[in-house]
Amino acid sequence: MALEESKNEGEDSSAVIKNNQKNDINVVTFVGNGAIEGGWQPLRTALDHWLNSDNSVVPKVTGLRRQDREAFHQLALMSYKFKIARGLYFANWAKHKKGQIQFDSIQATYGKGLSKLVGSFLALRTNIAQSFQTSQSKMNLRIDSEIAKILGSTPHYITTNWDNTLWRDGSVENLIHLHGRCEHPDSVVFPTELIVEDTAYDFSIFTQQELTGLDQAFVKSVISMFRSNFIEALMDAHSIAGQWIPKAKRLVIWGYSLGDYDADINALIGTYAPTDKEAASRKW
Repeated sequence: MALEESKNEGEDSSAVIKNNQKNDINVVTFVGNGAIEGGWQPLRTALDHWLNSDNSVVPKVTGLRRQDREAFHQLALMSYKFKIARGLYFANWAKHKKGQIQFDSIQATYGKGLSKLVGSFLALRTNIAQSFQTSQSKMNLRIDSEIAKILGSTPHYITTNWDNTLWRDGSVENLIHLHGRCEHPDSVVFPTELIVEDTAYDFSIFTQQELTGLDQAFVKSVISMFRSNFIEALMDAHSIAGQWIPKAKRLVIWGYSLGDYDADINALIGTYAPTDKEAASRKW
């Protein structure tokens, strides 16, 4: 299987976006993990298993890391190390292609195998996605009559959650998953990961000859490393979110702390929310 052929088999935007253009954009609601009953447990299940498998860490430190408030910090740390590793891989392959033979080609990397760091990260991402899928029946939206009144009849939802709570709700016609969905593990975006970083990796520079002999499992791992099958869908998600927000008559923030790890939401609100003069005539 060629790398380019596999890359072109990606999902379209419907994997992360529901956009019923017939509905007026009255209320745009940002839904965070705090709006979901049982929203932490799937992440805890997968992350705790990973933390407990590290015998080099003393139990007291492991106990601290298992707190919910530390979860995103752990994911951010892992994703940073992973991004450095995959960037080095791509840089080496590109330099070898330009004739700098002291750097590894893709073929050489295939022979050696991907590093344990990369493999562990991809496995954890898949395990987290699977944990959210298997736990979905235990997760519900924390909604009551007062919240329902605020949301109105046809709200437009934007979320960085990975679960399918909103996606499986038949009444939800407008929904954007900025950080992917658990049904598509490669689409899942961890804290500190930015989709725009993924767009920097262009595999079209590699010829068919350079990819000859690479088996399907290796190619799949490389595609997964760079999230190649979901870049366009996730970029579309951010683009459509940027179109919804300025048109909204009301913005509702539900279940977010708007801290550092909610950077996407903070950026969307800061960039696309109306100015003070425009906001004067709107409900917030």
